[in-house]
Amino acid sequence: QGQSKAARLNFLVARVKDRRSRPQEVESYIQDIRNNQLPAGLADYHKLLKALTERGWVDSALEIFGIMKKDDLQPDVITYNMVMAACSQGRRWAAALEFLQQMQHEKVNPSVVTYNAAISACEKGKQWPLALDLFNDLQERIIDPTVVTYGAVLNACRRGQQWKIALEVNGDMTNRGKRGNLITWTTAIHACYASGQTLLALQLGGEMKAHQVQPDEKTYDLLLGAAASKGYWKRAITLLRKMKKDELDPDIRAYGFVISACGKGGECNLAKDLFDKLYDKCMDPNIAAFEGAINANLRTDNAQAALDLVDRVMRRQMALSLPICSAAMSACSDLKQWDRKLHLFDHMQTARVAVDSKIYCDAIQTCGILQQDERALQLLNQMRSEDLEPNNAAYTVAIHACTERGDSRKLEQLYPDAVVACARAGDVNQTLGLLDDMNAQRLIPSVCTYSAAIVACEASLLPGPAEQLFSRLRTQRLQPDTDAYTAMMKVRSSLQQWGDAMELMTEMLTNSVEPNEGTFSTALTACAAAGTSSDWETALQLLVGMEQREMEPTVRDHEAVVAACTSHEKWDIAIDVQRCANLEGLKQPVMDSADSPSSMRQTQWTIEAFEELMDSGVTPNADAFREAIASYLALGQHGRVRELRAMLRDCALNDQTNNGGGEDPAPLRNHIPVSSRDRRSGSTANQFPRQQRLPAHGGRRSRHLAHGRPARTRRTPADSGSTKDASSDDWHQDGSAQQQEEEEHKEESPSKFRFAPRVTYF
Repeated sequence: QGQSKAARLNFLVARVKDRRSRPQEVESYIQDIRNNQLPAGLADYHKLLKALTERGWVDSALEIFGIMKKDDLQPDVITYNMVMAACSQGRRWAAALEFLQQMQHEKVNPSVVTYNAAISACEKGKQWPLALDLFNDLQERIIDPTVVTYGAVLNACRRGQQWKIALEVNGDMTNRGKRGNLITWTTAIHACYASGQTLLALQLGGEMKAHQVQPDEKTYDLLLGAAASKGYWKRAITLLRKMKKDELDPDIRAYGFVISACGKGGECNLAKDLFDKLYDKCMDPNIAAFEGAINANLRTDNAQAALDLVDRVMRRQMALSLPICSAAMSACSDLKQWDRKLHLFDHMQTARVAVDSKIYCDAIQTCGILQQDERALQLLNQMRSEDLEPNNAAYTVAIHACTERGDSRKLEQLYPDAVVACARAGDVNQTLGLLDDMNAQRLIPSVCTYSAAIVACEASLLPGPAEQLFSRLRTQRLQPDTDAYTAMMKVRSSLQQWGDAMELMTEMLTNSVEPNEGTFSTALTACAAAGTSSDWETALQLLVGMEQREMEPTVRDHEAVVAACTSHEKWDIAIDVQRCANLEGLKQPVMDSADSPSSMRQTQWTIEAFEELMDSGVTPNADAFREAIASYLALGQHGRVRELRAMLRDCALNDQTNNGGGEDPAPLRNHIPVSSRDRRSGSTANQFPRQQRLPAHGGRRSRHLAHGRPARTRRTPADSGSTKDASSDDWHQDGSAQQQEEEEHKEESPSKFRFAPRVTYF
């Protein structure tokens, strides 16, 4: 009876190996194993698993493995290798990873064969990152990978288009002394080719013979395809000759790639000759050969011959590529063969060619020429359903079709979209014409429609129409959006109407319209160019407002803030902005040109007067510090600038300490700007007094500095609540007076547009 059971098991294995048997026939024998009617030792399971894996019956193999586990048989590494090989054939990457975890749990050490099967399962299951992780795990376990391992990893790189990793893996294989075979080299070439690295693929192909690996037909096909994709016709001809030299017979794929390379590379006569010789070789042209010949005819202005080839392709129901179809449709337009053009478009849709918006719009225009209004509207709706944007010409055809049909509802939908499309295309005349047509048909444009038209007028440097459209938008009691406000601010800035531009910014914020980066940049430019007394403060507020909205100010925005500050001689603030933005060194402007001899002389005199004060032991005032800093900046001596700025801050802190201030001194970088209204009222909070510019060496101001300035020991009575000096250039007030002044300023100007700063810089 035992022998009969063993015979039945051998018969089952033989039936599994028989290619004529089906899984249903083997199911009954598997049921006998499930019912313990057949002897099932570990060796018996190995035989059966091997036979099922070779046939690719993955489900049956996994079922047998589950039965073995239920019979309390402990699988060894050979068993796991067999079942994971079945997972690899069935692309069961999740099951392969689960079996690998079971091996670790059962303390069964995986071998390189185990990892090969797991990596192959992940690669075939399109899980290339997991395959690379398994390869790293294999190396961490100090398991020596084989050529099969490298081939599986390279396949994963090819599937994931990871050409850099493929080159690293190929290099690692060479460094380990592993001689790659034809499969590994071909896979590495394929990985580079699939990733668009044509030159690298061709370079690897040239290195194969140096490593004593002979290319085969598949390798040459990949290399020829890489050459054809870039139009390298000389390389393609060379590869074809090498293929014949290696006693390999080029097939139609090889010739098709060569013809395609010649067509793309401009070698049109050679492409035509090779295409004609295909019939002499009894070869039926493939799609690559047809496209190469079509390209060659189009490049030689033989449009009729190219279209005849296109007709042959359509009769054979082959799918042309999108560039060839686009070129063929352009040839139909040149020959005014409109019916043929629409027939080609229908063939593209039948062949499921991914049609882009340009092809759709071209077909819609052709329908308009042929007066096929229904077809034009149908294509427009189909185009929108595929999330493609029609152009202004397509909308014009559709509007004409709806006008002929008298479809007013459809016109209400098409006109706004047509205006937006024309505006985005920069066709201002057609944009304004469509708006006039809307007014003639008593259709009210939307805010988006007006906004797109205003943006187009601003981009085309037409301030008059932009102003008219903006006025019409307000007349119709519509709320302008961000784009409309920004465009109008640019228009008024271009007319040097800086105040009007800032008024639009204020109106925008009052109406709760959120500005964008372009709005802030335009407002900053207006602040820098306006030159009024409070514009430098507004520029700082705008900069902080951008950061509050998590916008990234550009270099140009920071430069506008610096320009606004320097125009009002706020050099300490301008230098802080310049430092925060990592701008180039800031130079204080003088009356003469920066490169003139008089400018250099005045800079040197300023530095000499300042250093003379420092050598005499007299502490210069804040103005002297600033002018010296600007002079050193003009000479590019940034180390001395840092020293002077540190001394300036120390002087400010020492002055407040000597005056007995009970509050903590406000840092210079936390300086809060004071408005022009406060300055007119006599407030000097957090300000350094500005005096006359330093004259030539030895002048009146120089003599004044030479006498020095006494130490600040005089102060107001303690009960006055202030630490002001008796002199006219007091530096700081105490914190309570400053807070009271800020509250009064807020009460005086509640309507003034001002951002609440998240961080104060100065």
